[in-house]
Amino acid sequence: MKTKYQIHKERMEVLNELLNDAADSPNIHKNSYVYPILKEIAKEYDSDFIYNEIDYLYHYKLADYIRGSSMFGTYEFGISDLDHLVVVDNCCHDILDEHPRHMYELKVDSLDCQFICEDDFINMIKESNIEALECVFYVPTANKSKYLDLVDIDKWKLRESVSSICSNSWVKAKKKLTVEKDYNLRIAQKSLWHSMRLYMFGIQIAKTGKIYDFQEANPLWDEIKNADTPTWDYYKEKYQKKFNSLRSELVKLCDKPKENN
Repeated sequence: MKTKYQIHKERMEVLNELLNDAADSPNIHKNSYVYPILKEIAKEYDSDFIYNEIDYLYHYKLADYIRGSSMFGTYEFGISDLDHLVVVDNCCHDILDEHPRHMYELKVDSLDCQFICEDDFINMIKESNIEALECVFYVPTANKSKYLDLVDIDKWKLRESVSSICSNSWVKAKKKLTVEKDYNLRIAQKSLWHSMRLYMFGIQIAKTGKIYDFQEANPLWDEIKNADTPTWDYYKEKYQKKFNSLRSELVKLCDKPKENN
């Protein structure tokens, strides 16, 4: 369950300035940006619970990673979230295990910070989980080498991880454009893009053992968000074949192991 705090206008202006500076910095992964922001927000709300929990988790920080649009190079100031993943010592299980996927998520307006224990993060890497692989393959991340040696790609597990997220993203895009009560153009566009971007990343890994181009899908994002007719019928007609083609390519590269045939 996400923890959300709506900050008032004055705090938002300060936060946006810090996020803007952070998004342009090669050192965005360092907690010199994210940690002080979280602490200041906790002070603003006079929340001892949030303040102490953040302080506790960061005390046991082992690695931290930028994620999302800042990683891909599609960050838009005032629109995009600043996503951040923090790997913490296993002693933090008492806090994190009560949350979905054993991940604690603190979302404050444009800042989305997730905390995960090291053993759970390592397990994601060993399971060839695409979300973990994005972190360890991202070049500017100073902590990259800390877990990179643990990567041993299982193509079948990679295919399962990527395909599951891509299929869900495709369905989500449709829902956000066709179900009136759920309509959200921005989320639909992002979901549609992720449904193909992740296949592209999965194909890179299947072919080379790593993600070597985090901006490969960026021209596709520009197409999607600038569409003259942003309806589901338009997007489906334009991208269904591409979606199917990317899925088929990954399937060919990642055959089922013999014992599963």
